[in-house]
Amino acid sequence: HEVQRLTVVAQELNLDFGELVNTFGEMGPAMAKFDDVGRTFADLARIAKITGFEMQDILGIVEKFDTFEGAAKQAGKLNAALGGNFVNAMDLMMATNPAERFEMIRDSILNAGLSFGSMSYYQKKFFADAAGLKDVNDLSKLMRGDMDALAGATEKEAKTMDDLKEMGYAM
Repeated sequence: HEVQRLTVVAQELNLDFGELVNTFGEMGPAMAKFDDVGRTFADLARIAKITGFEMQDILGIVEKFDTFEGAAKQAGKLNAALGGNFVNAMDLMMATNPAERFEMIRDSILNAGLSFGSMSYYQKKFFADAAGLKDVNDLSKLMRGDMDALAGATEKEAKTMDDLKEMGYAM
């Protein structure tokens, strides 16, 4: 089942299948906590393709919001940086899909009308810290690309899985 899903994801995102399988294997323990491992992995692969982040790094960013304390701390920093109540700690904590959390963090900055190019050096450093990122380079990655650009890949992957079932392939 997962091999077929990975095949579709690799094709849709134009990724090397072998590398994708290796990454899936390496991330196995970290992915085990998610309800739909295959869908979550596909979403992470899509974000990684768009932004240039490693999938493990995306998980590292969003895991800061796993607890209420962590979510409140990071949301507070982000709201202070944004100058308003743009992110909600409870919403971030309750979003169990890491791709959804990542997009919530990214959208909070973009919805405040900010772009990476318009920020001063110190704003970039402040926002990188507030978003729980390692550095300014990660902020650049977070804000790059169109998240909707490859959205069809995971939707098409789901349709293709249904097609495989209908054709009688065991899942």
